[in-house]
Amino acid sequence: MKTVGIQIFGEGGDRFWVTCRNIIVAFFISAQITMLAAQPAQAEPAERRFQNPPTLKAALTQGRLRRFNFKIKYTTNKLYNPATMAEDQVRLRSYFGTDTDPNRPYVAPTIEANPGDTIVVNLNNKLPSEPSCIEPPDNVNEPHCFNDTNLHTHGFWVSPKGNSDNVLTKIKPGDPIFQYEYNLPPEHPAGTFWYHPHVHGSTALQVSSGMAGALIVRGDRLPTLLHNGDIDTLLEKPKGTQMPENILVFQQIPYYCYDRSYDNLEDLWKCTRHAQLGDALWATAHAGRPGQRHQRCDRVLTRRP
Repeated sequence: MKTVGIQIFGEGGDRFWVTCRNIIVAFFISAQITMLAAQPAQAEPAERRFQNPPTLKAALTQGRLRRFNFKIKYTTNKLYNPATMAEDQVRLRSYFGTDTDPNRPYVAPTIEANPGDTIVVNLNNKLPSEPSCIEPPDNVNEPHCFNDTNLHTHGFWVSPKGNSDNVLTKIKPGDPIFQYEYNLPPEHPAGTFWYHPHVHGSTALQVSSGMAGALIVRGDRLPTLLHNGDIDTLLEKPKGTQMPENILVFQQIPYYCYDRSYDNLEDLWKCTRHAQLGDALWATAHAGRPGQRHQRCDRVLTRRP
């Protein structure tokens, strides 16, 4: 793909994770940062300055129960394109819920909890139905049914069955709100984890729209002779005050500006109209070769505890 938008969010300090399509990108970014360090500093516009992603506030907190509401829908907004140094208008799938930032819809919010909590997530799939979605698909290993979704966590010590962290759950457009329930055991470690959709056939496409966010479990247990302590007890200044926390995740969002009405192929990359990542991306001809499809947006996750 020729046009790429980059979003930054996640957790920093000793908690740091990077998402990208290829490990080589990480080395490229590192080299660019080194080169830019020697150049004069330039003020960034306010809308592109670093901000922590919003923390999703619980719609209900009762004892150890935390309930959150999530919608998934198409969102029209813009992404900064460093190649052209301009904003591209895009229409991508995104999370929409309590306290998500409408000005940065492709930065998924952070969910926080404590060991022993029960996390309930009401997931509402507001994406439109797809006439091209055939069940079962002709080839299950080819991208299909792009608006089917679910919710998957990475790192949680929870059940993979039922309405917990079950990657086989499929929520189609128009289905009733699905209620997930994650029961964190009291011995669950503090740390940084993450969530994203995980329906076979649409995972890469939805995650590549920015649908991935941080899950932070906070704890205050000190180490003992028999048990490790929580990392939060180390993240303090000598006088006991909390260290400032920056949430950093490097997210690469690939998209392109496909439109059948463009007169020539070069216009595909000018993004004078809404760019997209979806069924048109997979099912239409690429670079004038009918029947050719884009390669999958495979991603590599590197996480430092």
